Amino acid sequence: ACGERHTLGLRTDGSVWAWGLNLNGQLGDATYTDRAAPVRVGSISTWVAVAAGDAHSVGLRKDGSMWAWGRNFSGQLGDTTTTDRNAPVQIGIGKVWTMVVAGARHTLARQADGSIWAWGDNSDGQLGFVGESVNLPTRVDGSTWVGLAAGRVHTLGIRSDGALFAWGSNDLGQLGVAGPSSATPVRVGDGDTWAKVTAGGEHNLALTAQGTLWGWGANGDGQIGDDTLLDRASLTQVGDARDWVAVRAGKAHSLAIKTDGSLWAWGRNGTGQLGTGDQNSLAKPKRVG
Repeated sequence: ACGERHTLGLRTDGSVWAWGLNLNGQLGDATYTDRAAPVRVGSISTWVAVAAGDAHSVGLRKDGSMWAWGRNFSGQLGDTTTTDRNAPVQIGIGKVWTMVVAGARHTLARQADGSIWAWGDNSDGQLGFVGESVNLPTRVDGSTWVGLAAGRVHTLGIRSDGALFAWGSNDLGQLGVAGPSSATPVRVGDGDTWAKVTAGGEHNLALTAQGTLWGWGANGDGQIGDDTLLDRASLTQVGDARDWVAVRAGKAHSLAIKTDGSLWAWGRNGTGQLGTGDQNSLAKPKRVG
């Protein structure tokens, strides 16, 4: 999992490791020392998932417990305080958590019953309800959810019936509909059945159950992949292929995998983040390797 300037890795033995900037304790090694090589987060070996925001980190353990550490100015750790933590603290004690995602300064997680909960910064409604920022898990909507993604200040969710929703900032079309920002979930792509969704800084990508790939939101670097540099406030198909199986979005670049195992990338490439052998940004997918 990649934050703004730190990284988390989960090993097959269930241990979590971290490296990069540690100004706010986001590495979770009980120090505030930056690390240029992986350091272990605690001594527990029962981790099953990790997520990273700009400067905070969240992880799930095999027993369904959730833990967080790092920057907490907006309550994004969910421990009922706004105090930074340089080691994991348990969040939502007594609940069984199955999924967690992190935005810039907000966090969402799914419980075993399919409900989703949010906390942290809510300045643009990215938590999914009207109100101030909160520093403890607060339920969103009343639906059952199967997928989640968090952008910088917006959020997306796939409901159990395959419907896709978005909420939060919409200044660049991140919600997939024309209009203002929304603190309540707005349906995206009426009638489609969605399988996966991912969020970058201000752009999104999603896969339908049929294997087609769609993007919307900010597109100044070609990160949507529709061969233009136009921001999109409605869903736009990326090519006409129907064999996409996985997709991920960075701040302003995107990557996806096809059924044949090939890897494709597009968007901003000023520091070689596309892996295409040069530093030329791309407005449509190009095969990597």
